[in-house]
Amino acid sequence: MTTFYDQLYARKVKLWPSEEVVAFVESNRSRLIGGKVLDIGCGAGRHTIYMARRGIDAYGVDQSPVAIDYGRRWAEQEGLRAEFDAKDFQELPYPDESFVGAVAWESLFFGSTASVRRGIQEVFRVLKPGAVFFLLLKSKDDFRFHCFPRLDLHCAESEQGIPVTCFTREEIESDFLRRVSNLNIETSNHSLENGRKTVANFIVSGQKKS
Repeated sequence: MTTFYDQLYARKVKLWPSEEVVAFVESNRSRLIGGKVLDIGCGAGRHTIYMARRGIDAYGVDQSPVAIDYGRRWAEQEGLRAEFDAKDFQELPYPDESFVGAVAWESLFFGSTASVRRGIQEVFRVLKPGAVFFLLLKSKDDFRFHCFPRLDLHCAESEQGIPVTCFTREEIESDFLRRVSNLNIETSNHSLENGRKTVANFIVSGQKKS
């Protein structure tokens, strides 16, 4: 999978942060300033760089060395303090309870069910008690879950041949409620090909229980 993403970031880079992540950062900025915030699956660093511009001690992690090199050069060119590490989200290279916040946008659903669940466990491992998080997870209403070969109860192959793990709202609640306060799950869907395909996600946010 790393080779695929290296090739992708070598030819195409997203530069603008998503409106949703910007809104999360700005609404929680007073919580995030003064602590470390992790951007998981950061790609070339658009959200890491945005947070660094806003005075946040931002860390980006991604399995693609090509993307991480781009992020480091971007931060250097802007004179920003931001740390980047090339590592898979299943093995975050940080000590327990290191971060006051975490973002995983369009990243924490690529992989097998076991790897995605491991990634979610890693998010909570590195968050401090009371830390806030903002994750985009894939819904079982997504067209990939129905149009491509099913690998297990939660996972299907994507059009690139990469596993995509999907959940229902009830499954997310079951996994998160025991370790999260103020859990919020929002549906985020849009259509492709004149409505013939639905891209279906959940935006999951809250605080790690103290």
